Amino acid sequence: GAQFSLQFEPVAREHYRVIAPPGHRLGGRVPVGWGRLASEPWVLNLPPSLARVFLEASFRRQGIEPPEPVCEADSPVSITRMVASGVGLGLSPESVAREAAANGAVTVLPVRPIPPSATLGLVYRQAGADHPRIDRLRHALRHARRHHPAGDGIEAVAALPCADRAAKR
Repeated sequence: GAQFSLQFEPVAREHYRVIAPPGHRLGGRVPVGWGRLASEPWVLNLPPSLARVFLEASFRRQGIEPPEPVCEADSPVSITRMVASGVGLGLSPESVAREAAANGAVTVLPVRPIPPSATLGLVYRQAGADHPRIDRLRHALRHARRHHPAGDGIEAVAALPCADRAAKR
């Protein structure tokens, strides 16, 4: 019945970016196609992560078989650190990529066409839509969006509780 129906309420978009070690030969302002990326070493999320699905789909849409990773990890932060140390390229949430690039740890490659993005949101039982905790979380996320219009960090706040809970199962 309605008490078990789920409601999805969009909160933010999470864009993904291809990252490379600082000074990588494909870095710069010239757009890079997926064909040039296919022969590069890659550090990828473990399947069936959304980032892995997006990366593989980006290659396949161009008629290219996705590369086999040289290394796999389950955290965007771990992948970013491995990329920064020169292990290979990676696909990272834009919020993580932007921070790492600002610190000089990685270079964001100007890949065309750009990888897909994900819609992040609240998922709750429809019967609990007016629950005070849902209202407080909804209010906090709206407040954060007003004060951080570019979405800095909001994706992590919205996504981590679900990811942490799923990892503990």
